[in-house]
Amino acid sequence: MTERKAIINKSRERQSAGAAESSTRAAAVIPSIKRQCELLKVARSSLYYEPAPTCVVDLELMRIIDEVHVDEPFLGTRRMTTRLRKDHDHQVSRKRVQRLMRLMGVKGHPDSRSWGTSSFPQQCRVIGC
Repeated sequence: MTERKAIINKSRERQSAGAAESSTRAAAVIPSIKRQCELLKVARSSLYYEPAPTCVVDLELMRIIDEVHVDEPFLGTRRMTTRLRKDHDHQVSRKRVQRLMRLMGVKGHPDSRSWGTSSFPQQCRVIGC
């Protein structure tokens, strides 16, 4: 999507910079913004959209989540939420922690100590107990 926007923006720059030159060169016809969006199958409204900046509280929470995740990578969203509430005194919902972890690309990995200790033979066959 951003590549399409970049193409359209380059075209805009060419249109504004070469407005005087285009009158002399009839061969260089650049389609309008509307036509470019139609060709690229992009809505014109998405061309002007700028996402809202991340708030300061979310950045602070992301920093804390990163620190906790480095120490304990096996924590999922539920346990991470509990850790943020108890240890760091942040009133935060699990959904917010889930969104921030997804945004950061952080996932809770299963604790490797608990794998293979099951009494189920199917699990032991899969992981090689």
